[in-house]
Amino acid sequence: MKRIALLALTLLASSAFGMEGFLKQSTAVNVTVSMTLASDGQSGATSKTLTIYASKAAAGPAAITPTVTELDSTNTKGLYKLALTSSHTDTLGELELHVTCSGCVDGDYKWQVSTYLPGEAATLQSSQHVIVDSGTVTTVTNQLTAAQVATGVWQDATAGDFTTSSSIGKSLYTSGVVPGGSGGLFIAGTNAATTITTGLTTTFTGNLTGSVGSVTGLTASNLDATVSSRMATYTQPTGFLAATFPGGTVANTTNITAGTITTTANLTNLPSIPNDWLTAAGIAPAALNGKGDWNIGKTGYSLTSSYDPAKVDPLGVTLPGSYTGQKAGYLIWKTANKP
Repeated sequence: MKRIALLALTLLASSAFGMEGFLKQSTAVNVTVSMTLASDGQSGATSKTLTIYASKAAAGPAAITPTVTELDSTNTKGLYKLALTSSHTDTLGELELHVTCSGCVDGDYKWQVSTYLPGEAATLQSSQHVIVDSGTVTTVTNQLTAAQVATGVWQDATAGDFTTSSSIGKSLYTSGVVPGGSGGLFIAGTNAATTITTGLTTTFTGNLTGSVGSVTGLTASNLDATVSSRMATYTQPTGFLAATFPGGTVANTTNITAGTITTTANLTNLPSIPNDWLTAAGIAPAALNGKGDWNIGKTGYSLTSSYDPAKVDPLGVTLPGSYTGQKAGYLIWKTANKP
């Protein structure tokens, strides 16, 4: 209703002020002018050559030469068509044409040049906008593309655009520092280059894999001091490190440095026995019976044997066959049997 009322007022005003109508800016259009004879001031002037001057938006007039066609010299005497071009209607505002011809009354005609014609669907220009406060918008042209939205949002480097606390934009904005840079957002992954200069407190719920290239500030000396100070109050639980070997053969190489070995079998690769390693207290009394002259020169032991005089008395041996020259038995025999 508002639009219809405005159109009616516009048409009424144009009629009241002698305006011919509206012309669309920079658009070619055909208009008509009526020329009368000066002799009576009312008869139509036919077969005339028209001279035309144009004034745009009340500027100084200039001659124009549109194509002029006399429409009908019999039925509509004095009516001529002017074929205006887009260059004639290129200025917003009033367009006035002053038309003359030989023997005619001069004519003045006015049009209003506007962006749109009354009743024409409006097309917004780059500097115009419309507010829709009701109804449904079905089609929107010249929308921002996804790339333009991304550029506008993600390339915005104005801190004042990110002021709402707890918003994503406010949380991500870091005064223009790129992610991974000093003072920027921390990033993780194969391309991560973030250096953590403050404490990092976190809990790993999964597995931590990979290798640590270097650890600055952690050395063997301060690690040892830390561990030693913690171990100073450590109490070993009962049974901790107590070994129980299963029955049977110990198959693997084992070093036993304490305790008692009850039974051994098949000992190999024994080391050489050092001096004074084996003592009398460690040998059972009967362990060396029948093992040779081990007790010669020893004290605390007694020797027993059966005695056969025939075997040990040299004088009871049959002579002279058992004695030869310079032996004690021979000499005695020789003396006793001297002639």
